[in-house]
Amino acid sequence: MVNNYKDADVWKGTDSDNNDLRTNLAIGTLTLYISILFLYILNCIICENYRPDIGAALNQLRPLVIPQGYFAPEPVERMQCLLSIFCSPIFIYIAYNWMDKKRNVLCKKPFLALGINIIGVIVFIIYTYIVLKQNLLYVTDANGKIPTNAYFFSNDLICKFNFVLVILFYSVTIIGFFLYAKSKETFLKKLVVSIIAYGIVSVVILNIVLYDVFHLAVTEWGRTMETNALFYSVTQVYAGKSLLVDVNSQYGLFAWFLCPLYKLIGLSTFKFTFTMGILNASSFLLIYLGLKKIMRNDLFSLITFLCLVFWQFWQTRLPCPSSTPIYISTPIYIYQYWPIRLLFPSIVFFLMVIYQTGTQNNKRVILPILSLTSAFGIFWNLDSGIVAYGAVFIAFLYSAFDASSIKNSIKKCLIYSAWMLGALLFVTALFFLSTKIKSGFWPDLKHYSDFQGIFYVSGFYMLVMCAIHFWNFTVLLYLIAGVYCVYNLRKKHTEDTPIIAFLFILGFGLFIYFTGRSYDTNLNSVMYPAIILLGIFCNKLFSGIIIRKFRFPESVILFFISVLFLSDGAFSMLYYIPSIHSYASNRAFSRFPENEKVLKQRMDFIADNIHKKDTVLILARDYESYYYASGEYYNPLRVVGSTELFFRTEIYQFVDFIKNTKYPIFYDATLPWIHIDTILNTLSKYTTIQKEIGPDHSLVLLKPGKKPSPDRLTNDSSTIYYNNLGDFNRYSINQDWVIKLPENFMIELLVSLDSAKLNGGNIMFADTSNTALSSGLRMVQSGNDLTQYVFSYGDGIGWDSSLPCRLSCSTENHIIIKVQKSTINIYNNNNLLGATGTKAPIKNSDGVIYINHYFAGTVRELKISK
Repeated sequence: MVNNYKDADVWKGTDSDNNDLRTNLAIGTLTLYISILFLYILNCIICENYRPDIGAALNQLRPLVIPQGYFAPEPVERMQCLLSIFCSPIFIYIAYNWMDKKRNVLCKKPFLALGINIIGVIVFIIYTYIVLKQNLLYVTDANGKIPTNAYFFSNDLICKFNFVLVILFYSVTIIGFFLYAKSKETFLKKLVVSIIAYGIVSVVILNIVLYDVFHLAVTEWGRTMETNALFYSVTQVYAGKSLLVDVNSQYGLFAWFLCPLYKLIGLSTFKFTFTMGILNASSFLLIYLGLKKIMRNDLFSLITFLCLVFWQFWQTRLPCPSSTPIYISTPIYIYQYWPIRLLFPSIVFFLMVIYQTGTQNNKRVILPILSLTSAFGIFWNLDSGIVAYGAVFIAFLYSAFDASSIKNSIKKCLIYSAWMLGALLFVTALFFLSTKIKSGFWPDLKHYSDFQGIFYVSGFYMLVMCAIHFWNFTVLLYLIAGVYCVYNLRKKHTEDTPIIAFLFILGFGLFIYFTGRSYDTNLNSVMYPAIILLGIFCNKLFSGIIIRKFRFPESVILFFISVLFLSDGAFSMLYYIPSIHSYASNRAFSRFPENEKVLKQRMDFIADNIHKKDTVLILARDYESYYYASGEYYNPLRVVGSTELFFRTEIYQFVDFIKNTKYPIFYDATLPWIHIDTILNTLSKYTTIQKEIGPDHSLVLLKPGKKPSPDRLTNDSSTIYYNNLGDFNRYSINQDWVIKLPENFMIELLVSLDSAKLNGGNIMFADTSNTALSSGLRMVQSGNDLTQYVFSYGDGIGWDSSLPCRLSCSTENHIIIKVQKSTINIYNNNNLLGATGTKAPIKNSDGVIYINHYFAGTVRELKISK
């Protein structure tokens, strides 16, 4: 076992000037803290001097986009992040060279070097305590209280059980590691450890596959939305569309890769999610194989792998009750990260390890494979693909550097550059030509980054980063990796140094995802390069301790801190394997026909009315991909899926299509459609309901060709709000209309009641707000007579109600409500129902006006005028 560490020269202290490891560590510690100081100063300068007008940016953005209130641009944070990533290698290089000049001073004063190392460790421990005391997590418990960051660690053993006993158990385990490493290496010993390691890894990999299989029983909005964001583009490419020609995808061009597979095996929800499970499990397996190859230590590679899988995937998915405020009772499908963003970085990491540890003959074969794979990754997913490609490119250039032969270094750099750039050109040409052959058009590559602009530039659903946070430790590991790379820059590279350089770039690049969407548990998604680095460094520390026989106490302290986190993650993963396996296998092999019945009924309804592989428009928010896949249907519109709709121009395409289409349309009213007022208004004017499903009319088949229904209420210059729903009234909410009412205004509407749907407290229309209480207006059922509705408005203190208005179920009601500063008059079909005085002026609401989806009737036209 000890022989596995013969290349760990950093722990032998083999330096051209001095072999004192304590001096090397002191220089590294000072370099690290000085680099952090430089980064802090840089970020302070940016924060103080870079003040973009976010309000002006939002004002330009709002007229273009559909979602309102979800955009929080972070130009300052983005600038801080990008400049910090770019400047980190420069700061580390400057700091290291500065400190290296003091080497002789530290060599002559070993106690000074020891003091620097001890102070560095103490500062780290104190800061760790400060971070763990922060209240950071953006979740609430059942009582609406914000819990502490204990949630982040609530499922690991160190918090689940007695702290002292767990630490004692880990300490005993660490001693076992040392005894195992010092024992004689035998074939039987290695075989037993390998069998156990591969057995555990196999179970972990199997559980990931089983967990990722999606059943129609899971139809909650969040689950379908997450899956629909990926699945929709696959259904349309499978049906005949071409990416970046007549369909786009938020998470990359992965459908281009997967379509040939589905042409062979067919496409369904099960086949798609099973493929995702296989790819996700393959990603983690490749990481394990890479760890095993680079560490050459079965125990440490297994511990690092289990820790990585626990924190990166399972920690927020554990299916067992716990003290956390969130109880995971249904699976969390986030295929857009697992495997979409994870797959190619994992493949590239494995190939990078194989390349760096291989012979020269093997390297000649692997180099083109690695170059092509990293290039393909950009087209699979832009976010992680371009980072992995850049990490490989920079790692190659780094490995080519040889201070003793600049000419040879330049030659190697040119060879690597030729392979990397040539591979990218080849993959780009392949995508362009295949798209041209299939569709007859060249793809518009400039639209490939549309969604990155929406999220990273416009700030859709972004969250502000906390300065003191768990992410500090992830970045700290990347900085340590940077210091290690600079230390080895002038030396003959060991085989793992370019891999560490690769992880350094990969980790910082992937971290950009968290800097934008800074939800605390999103850190799990981007921390796996840091865990890999921690495992590699921990393995090196372990090597140094064995070789030096505990004569260097600093390495023992650093090893204990590192292995404590790795062991906790690994043993936590082992602890949960039985419950995870039981839950995942039960989900994968058990069926829930009652839960699946509703969605299957809708799929059958579509199949009974539309031939397979036909052209049809399906308006079904977050469910459309399942419907399209069930019959291999083709969407004639050149738009993205409903989960990815952001721009008003895309809604205009729907409106124009509905007005002129010859194809049938399905509308699913289960969830509100984007810009529902505009869509339903157009559907009511230009289509006719041909068939409906169920008593709740949740799925409607519409036939095109209807003449527009004329407005009956006058929409003139005094109108503040107007909506004509015609005879298609399922749901109405206009996200544009946050109306501001004067003291005197009039509401006029045409409404019919359905005697079969009458219920108490039923809202007809309102614009109430969750933030400004007792504000806005509403029309709501009141009293024992279920046909009786009362109009009221908020004055900021309470609700000012008018006279009851009794509606007819047999005839249409033409309601007029005249609100003046001192009185309210109500008419029904030109009959004055009464007048009442008002107490105070109306307080306007910041909520949008809506017609209730569950209103016991139909509101055909609604007009508010001043």
